[in-house]
Amino acid sequence: MKTIYLNDGDFKLDVYIKFRDTKISRLLLDFQEAFEVLRKETVSYNQVQNMMLLSQMLILKQFTNLGLEKLDMSKKEDLYKLFNIAEKLVDTGIYEQIFEQFEKDELEKINKAIEQSNQMGKQIGEIMASAINHEKIKGEDNAEGLH
Repeated sequence: MKTIYLNDGDFKLDVYIKFRDTKISRLLLDFQEAFEVLRKETVSYNQVQNMMLLSQMLILKQFTNLGLEKLDMSKKEDLYKLFNIAEKLVDTGIYEQIFEQFEKDELEKINKAIEQSNQMGKQIGEIMASAINHEKIKGEDNAEGLH
């Protein structure tokens, strides 16, 4: 573990330098649970954008002491809290500062583990298709109201 200082020393954070297999497994389980929650929801386009950050946010959950480890990805409320935190981290530049600390080889371990999970890829496609379809229907409803 390594301690880093963000925003010119205003914020102290511990990050894992090496990603243990057990923590990677927990990340994959969190990923699966999050997609189960999202599959049951009508997902908006903004939420699809948040999903793009999901794996990175789960990396922060497992490999930092940001306090995200308390969030339960099988609970919709916690998942949306994670999305809100993601937006704040990206908007403030903290997200990038943290990710610069991780070794590329370790991040590649996560990417490979996610890629190897075919089921997750299939679920991502289903959720994205649902969101796109929902946006089209919403757009058509709005267009019909203009006539």
